[in-house]
Amino acid sequence: HPQWVGLNHPHTALHFTFGKPAYVDLGHTWTEGLLTYYRLTGETRALEAARGIADALRPLAARANNPRQLGWPMIALVAVYDATGERRHLEAARAYADAALGAYKPSPAGGDWKMGILADGLAAVHAATGDERIRRWLVAYADALLASPGRWSDPRYSLPLGYLAAVTGDRRYERAALTVASRLKIPALGKQLAVAGRTGFRLLAPLAAATPAPAAPPRPSAAARRRPSPSRAAPGRPRGG
Repeated sequence: HPQWVGLNHPHTALHFTFGKPAYVDLGHTWTEGLLTYYRLTGETRALEAARGIADALRPLAARANNPRQLGWPMIALVAVYDATGERRHLEAARAYADAALGAYKPSPAGGDWKMGILADGLAAVHAATGDERIRRWLVAYADALLASPGRWSDPRYSLPLGYLAAVTGDRRYERAALTVASRLKIPALGKQLAVAGRTGFRLLAPLAAATPAPAAPPRPSAAARRRPSPSRAAPGRPRGG
């Protein structure tokens, strides 16, 4: 199946299926972990694997049929662009963003929790491009989310709030992001742990990046740093003794 190279097999219980047409699920394809591993270790195979996934994703925007099938590819492509500077990945992310803007209104009501993945993907593309259309969509989405906070309780709806707080300076988004992060439950199972962990980091990291570092304590003056000269007597000792 050459069309599967660089992508996951069908998203089913055992990741294979009998009696159904073969397909690729764009909502379960990532590069961030590979790129983090590359940055921590310098292992170039991880970078090449991420680049291969991005190249496989590039022509498939038209095949996305739910919000996260647009959101995760945007995140994956922008991550590879950030790591490599290769503009073909950014242009592909723009294609997914254009499809998202055309298909979904800027509201959590546009779908289930997968709308949060879509919004997070658009935030990634906005961070790389500054596209004003995307900014307007994200602000409208966040305002709709904050207008009915109890209606959309899944933390993933709130994924772009930390980024928006940093970009707009709107303290409402910051307060909401901090509230959601403070209420996250960290489970023991691997998948749920990964979901909660990524959500927390995505909410908080932009806020930390936008917070000025604390001022360094004043350095002592040259006189205060100067050590006593060997010619000086120690306190309490007579000179010349």
